[in-house]
Order: sequence, then structure tokens, then C-alpha cells
Amino acid sequence: MKFYIPFRYKLTAIIALIIVALLFAIFTVVQRDVELKFRVEIEKRLLQAKGYVSQRMDDRYYLLDNDATAIVDDKLIRDIINDQTISTLTRNDIVSNEVLPKFANLDVLAVTNTDGALLANQEDKTAIVEAFIASEWFDYSMEGEPVAGFILQDQVFYQGIAMPIFQSEEMIGILIAGRVLTKQDIDQIKSISEINIAVLDGNQRIIATEFSGLSSEQQLMSAFDLWLGNDKALESIGGNTLEVRLGNERFLLQLVVDETVFVPPYIIARSLDEELVFVRNIRQTMQALGGIGIGIAILIAFGFAVGVSNPIKRLSIATTEVARENFSHRVKISSRDEFSLLGDSFNQMIVDLGEKQKIRSAFDKSVSKEVADHMLKQGVELGGTTQYATILFADIRGFTSLSEQLDEKSLINLLNEYFSVVNHCIIKQKGVIDKFIGDAVMALFGTPIPCEHSAYHGLIAAQNMLDALTSFNQLTRSAYGCEIHIGVGLNSGNVVAGMVGSDDRLNYTVLGDQVNIASRIEGLCKNYGVTLILSESTVNDIVQCESKWQQPVRFRLLDCVQVKGKTRGLKIFQPHFSAGQQELAHIDKYEQALLAVFERRLDSAGELLEALVVQWPNDGPANKLHQACKGYLADVSSYERDYQRGVRIMTEK
Repeated sequence: MKFYIPFRYKLTAIIALIIVALLFAIFTVVQRDVELKFRVEIEKRLLQAKGYVSQRMDDRYYLLDNDATAIVDDKLIRDIINDQTISTLTRNDIVSNEVLPKFANLDVLAVTNTDGALLANQEDKTAIVEAFIASEWFDYSMEGEPVAGFILQDQVFYQGIAMPIFQSEEMIGILIAGRVLTKQDIDQIKSISEINIAVLDGNQRIIATEFSGLSSEQQLMSAFDLWLGNDKALESIGGNTLEVRLGNERFLLQLVVDETVFVPPYIIARSLDEELVFVRNIRQTMQALGGIGIGIAILIAFGFAVGVSNPIKRLSIATTEVARENFSHRVKISSRDEFSLLGDSFNQMIVDLGEKQKIRSAFDKSVSKEVADHMLKQGVELGGTTQYATILFADIRGFTSLSEQLDEKSLINLLNEYFSVVNHCIIKQKGVIDKFIGDAVMALFGTPIPCEHSAYHGLIAAQNMLDALTSFNQLTRSAYGCEIHIGVGLNSGNVVAGMVGSDDRLNYTVLGDQVNIASRIEGLCKNYGVTLILSESTVNDIVQCESKWQQPVRFRLLDCVQVKGKTRGLKIFQPHFSAGQQELAHIDKYEQALLAVFERRLDSAGELLEALVVQWPNDGPANKLHQACKGYLADVSSYERDYQRGVRIMTEK
């Protein structure tokens, strides 16, 4: 006999165990999780601090640059350079007592000649000025460009700028201006950004620091040396942040090396222990409350289990009925709570499932996702309706030779990649792919998703396909050693659209004469040496929405043809985007020659085409018509076979 335990008791035990496990997990991971969050927050603050330090350094540079710019135009400075009768002592006196006092932001001021030889400076700052002149960045100023940088002299940082002095577009000297980066400056940065900071010299030694609670700078350098030598530690923290213990505190440190030569390298840090003081208090409180919570949770769990078990049983029965496709079953829950709402929602779901059963069955047999999505929203009408649409056919040229060139796997991969490119261009213009026919594609615009001016969207999609193939072929040349070239045909008109097929297989498609014409037009591309041909109805639709065009387009009449299987002539056109004046003139000359062919003025047509192919040698239609016209002149009967009453008779698809 199978041992039975009521669900309410099992649910009570499960809930109680879950609560105990959750409390235990909270007790063990809360500090780690909170520490992780605070680490992220501290790193954000360090990032903000870096921005503030960078801004402070920029502000210092702009003040220094403004002062230097003002001094360069000072007459006294130019006198120091130009007046050879002034003694060195006088020059130094002018710099120290007459120019420098006007600029409170400056600590160092000197003037050199164009070769960097010192002309005047503050006598007590000679060593500092000489250090500026000896720096690598100072050499660029002798080329006529202002430069900025920093030097370290007697364990003090000086930020400086060297600015050429010009007179009548000739450089006559160089001005050196500098400011001291003091401990007070570092204190101010710490006070505003709430971070600890230490400035390093070129040998990565600390020369100025402001770390609270740090008993010795040697502690920081020891930790820093360990950091530089610990590649594993750097990798484990992303390569830019390190946790170190300084004294009795844990800090998160970052080394910052600014890209500009004006900012010295520095270390910034923030205390992790200082941020986490409150976490320890929270943990102790949670441990006290956890024991009480477990007892209360068990009582609540039992009451909850009793209230849940009955509705669950009813929902279980209803689920079984739905699985049997009994959509007439209903759930009865009388409680005034969320379970009642759940029962009502479940009943509504059963109703919806029953109503959509037919739709799902139909769409399980459909292969077009776009059609399925649209029809699920709009509803299914089996059969067909007459709609105006634009049909696009695209076919790969030379697919047979391509098949011989590639193995089966490469061919399939190439086709799938090509179809992905084509599908993206079509979907972007509100179209759907009706079917893939081997290497050919048939796409619809205007049905089943309605769109105004379907011909316009079809033309844009076709042009995008041709443009995308240019980039696509760059990849195929390297990956497969070949290229894909296509022909595209567009036709617009009334079609019968709807679900067709058998009891076992349905498909949404369009039928009618306009579909056949679109297919025939695509086949004409190779006859005229073009990649895109439009029917007259498509062109007329496009012309009605000229306001949509962001670039001018000219539609060239290629010919008037009677495609195979038809008895009436059809004008076909080629679009030319953003054609220049010369190209437009060539198009006009082609259409004049074509009219002459229609009217059987073959001599006149031949003369026009002879000149046109010389001026426009790469134009496929002009070359094709020129060759045909020469044949007509040589054999008039061939013209009568090709043209009847101004319509070219096509005997092939």
C-alpha cells in the first residue's frame, strides 16, 4: 500500500525548510554581497574622483595658459628679448618684480631665446627653470608650438607651459610659466572628492600623499610594490583595482596614469572597512530576529498550505481537461482572493484557447512567420481575396556554374547567407518573403501586411538588395572565392491573396496574371544586361509618391515587350538614381533610338546607337540594342521576327 502524505503538510514542511535555508544563506552571504556592491560603488566613486582630478588639472592648465598668453603680449617681455642693452640683472628684476606680481597664479616665470638659452628668470628659481628647459617636452616649443608638462625638482611638482613669443610672424623667444602642485592642492582634492590620493614621481615613488589613518608612507609603497609585482591579483580584479591592507584598514586602490604630459601619475583609494561599518550591525540584528522568524514562518506556512491546496486541486483537474482538449470545462473557486482571480483568468484562457485552436492548426501548416503574425492579429479567412500588391522576383545569375564550382556544404552555406541579406532588405520595407524557389526569391509588398504605395517599398527593397550585395560579395570572395549576381523584376497589380493548399498543408500566397508577369520581367534582366527591371504599373505607382524620394530617380524605357504566354505588349523600365546631366542626356538618346526602332527607322536608330555606345560603353541596354539594330539592318526579316507593331516578341522565359 502506497503511503500518502497530505499536500498541506508537505507544503508546510517545504515552506519552512525554504525559509530556514534562505535565512541561513542570508547569514552567510549578506556581507559578501554587500561588500561586492560597495566595491562597485567605491570603484564608481574612484572613477568620479579621476574625473574630478582631471578637471582640476585642466583648470590649472587653462589658468596657466591664460596667464602665459597674457604675458606673451606684455611689452616688458618683448623689451627683455629685443633690447640688448638691458643687463641680465635688470631682466631678472623685470621678471621678478614687475611682471610676475601681476599674476597671482604663477610661481615660476622665465624667458629664453629661440634656442632655449635663458635670458631672464627669478634668481631663486634658476634650478627649476633649468629643469623646465632640460625636459623632453620643452624641445617642442622651439618648433613654434606651445607645450605643457611637469617636472619634479627637490621633491616638488611643478606644472609648466612653454609658449613661443612671436613678433611680425617671427619667433623671437620662449616664455616659461609654472605653478607648484602643493600638498594644499592635494588636500583640497581629497576634501571635495572624498578619496585618498598620493602623487608619484617618474620612478613610481610617492612624493606627496594624503591618506587618512596611514601611519607610514612606506606601508603604501610596500602595498603598491606588491601590486605591481602581482599579475594574478591584477587579472582577478580587472587589471585596474587592488584591495590592500594599510594598517588596520582595507583599501581599494587604483593607479592613474593620465594620457596628458601635464598630469603626473597618482594613486587614489577609498577605505572599504569604513563603508561597511553598518553591515556588521545589520548581521547581528538579523541573527537575533532569524530564530523568531523561523517559528512564525512555520505557522504561517501551514495556514498558507491549507489555503493553497484546494484551489490547486481544482486547477489540476482543469489542466487535465484542457490537455484532453475539453475547452468547455470551467474552474470554480469561491474564495475572495488572488486564487479567485487566477481561476477567472484560467477560465478566460480556456475560452481563448478554444477560439484560437483553428488558427493554430492553420498556422502550424504555414511557413511564413510574417504572415502568421499578421493573421493572428487580424484573423484567418480561408480562401482568397483580391488585393493590390507589388510582386518581387529575384534570381541568381549563373547559379549552375556556381553549383559546379562549390561543394554541397559551401553552396548551402552561401545560399543561406545570401537569403539572410535579402530577407533583411525585404522586411525593412514592410515586405514578406512568399517562398524560396531554389535560388530564386518571391516577395510580396502590400499583402498580407497592407502598406501604401507598395511599389515604392518594393523598389527601395530591390535597390537595397543590390547595394547590400556589393558588401556581401567582398565577404564571399574571401570565404568562397566567388561572387553572387542577381536579376530583380517588379510588377504591381491586383492579385488573389489567401490560404491555398490541401487538408495536410496550407500556405499563404498570391495568384494571378500579375505574378506571372513579375516572374517574366525578372527573366528579362539578362536579355537587356541590367540588374533591375520594373513594369509600367509599378512605375506609375512610384511616380504618385515622389514626395517620399530623398534622391531624384529617372525611369528609362527599356523596351515594349510581349513576354512568353501573353498576347499584349508591356513597357518595361530601368530606374536610374541621382543621374547627372550627362547620364540623363544618354538616357534621352537611348529612348530616341528605341522610338526609331519602334517606327522602323533603323538607319536613324543605328546612327544614334553608334554614337551612344562610344559615349556610354558600359551601358548594357544600349549595347544590346545596338547589336540588334545592326542585325536588323543586315537582315530586315530578323526585325520582323522580333518586332510586331512596335512590340518585341519574346520567345523565351
